[in-house]
Amino acid sequence: MLLAAAAEEFARQGSRGARVAEIVRRAGVNERMIYHHFGSKDGLYQAVLADQMGGLAEQWLPVIQRATQLDPAAGLRLALRGYFDAFHARPLLAPLVLHEAMTDWTARPPLNVDNLPAGLLELYRRGQRDGLIRADIDIAVIHATAITALVAAPTVRGLAGNPLADPDRAARVGDQIVDLLLDGIIGGRRSSG
Repeated sequence: MLLAAAAEEFARQGSRGARVAEIVRRAGVNERMIYHHFGSKDGLYQAVLADQMGGLAEQWLPVIQRATQLDPAAGLRLALRGYFDAFHARPLLAPLVLHEAMTDWTARPPLNVDNLPAGLLELYRRGQRDGLIRADIDIAVIHATAITALVAAPTVRGLAGNPLADPDRAARVGDQIVDLLLDGIIGGRRSSG
């Protein structure tokens, strides 16, 4: 309950703007609990990020494991779609990541290629080796583009209602984002799946 309340407040206000009084009010706990369990507001923020990012990894890593068993095009489709699904199963993660990026990644290391799962890197390298993935695109560019597209997807709400609230529309949005990413990575040589 405390982590959920803190995640909501940090997602709205960022680590600097969040107020401990608001977190404890939402959670219905005594303020001392935060300092006892987490040491400080910053410690609570670290715990929120670890919880949100850990849940993402738990959901995404089995998908990547399945994806590595496929050919690179199908594997990348599955891996990217799995990331979209895992990311959007955590609606507070996008604003948390955006706040963290705007403060120069003060609580977490920046998202970069070093943080990518080995299976995803292997899929990418296999696709380049097989001539499927454009050789002129670096994995860091693919990663940054994918993260940006996935984090920005909630902004679609302002253009077309709230497509991520409806599972069928969210699936179509996810497919469209993955298609756009794959068209750029593979250069239009992908067959629709």
